[in-house]
Amino acid sequence: IEATTTLTHRAINRDENPVEYILDRTLLRPRDAIAFLNFMIKRADKKSQFTATIIKDAEEEYSTSRINALVFEWFSEYPNIYNASKILRGKPSQFNLEEITENDLIQLYLRYEDFAKQPHCQIFKLVQKLGDNEINYDDFRVKLIRIFYLVGLIGIKSNSWNTFVFSIDSERAIQKPEINQKVRFLIHKAFWRNLGIS
Repeated sequence: IEATTTLTHRAINRDENPVEYILDRTLLRPRDAIAFLNFMIKRADKKSQFTATIIKDAEEEYSTSRINALVFEWFSEYPNIYNASKILRGKPSQFNLEEITENDLIQLYLRYEDFAKQPHCQIFKLVQKLGDNEINYDDFRVKLIRIFYLVGLIGIKSNSWNTFVFSIDSERAIQKPEINQKVRFLIHKAFWRNLGIS
């Protein structure tokens, strides 16, 4: 990480520390920071500094590698997590429950055949229940959000004075968060580029 100190603040933006920029996009695990740095080194091609272009290009590769790692980690329980995560594409980085619209959920349901390829998947079982009217859209949305929180895609802030909590933060993790209209969600920065989050 010390190699990144050759970056200037202008390489990212005026107000952001380059090292913090990179660490914010990791899951605070050393291997994630090393992976990001390795992508930067590969993109630098013997240049003396990491430019903004190098970092952004490396971030795209890194973000894809993180979503792939998440899929691998949770494959036994949620093999459809990547298909389900598409519901977050283009969303604001922070959002509330209502911003996952009924139309979003319908579009998710329309990919039923994709989900059906993994019939043991907990997400597919939710999609089935939605189709069989065993749960409504509100229940489906809450259960899906809980899964996104559990696997580390999103963090949760239960009220305005708290900070966002991620399940990967073992000291503060919420095992089964209360999901209601007041709760706000934050997509983890590690996945922003892959999900098209600005």
